[in-house]
Amino acid sequence: MGAGLTPFLPALPTGAAAILGMASYFAGVVQAPVTTIVVVLETTDGAAMTLPLMATALLAYGISRLVSPEPIYHALSKQFLPKHTEPALQGEPR
Repeated sequence: MGAGLTPFLPALPTGAAAILGMASYFAGVVQAPVTTIVVVLETTDGAAMTLPLMATALLAYGISRLVSPEPIYHALSKQFLPKHTEPALQGEPR
């Protein structure tokens, strides 16, 4: 993907484009931009990419929320929660 963007943005290094692409994909899928920023910064040790990474993650998060308002982990967690939970009444045996 980084090499595919090079003709459109010739001043952007291929490695930087790959990192930003990775961050945008991750932020869009998990809808957690702060987690994305921390994980990618720790993984790549690219402190010089902090501002472009923040902008990319927030943009991907915003677009992802427009497409799917519910984050993927919230949707997946609903499969593990009981369908109907009712609080136990006082005095009734369980």
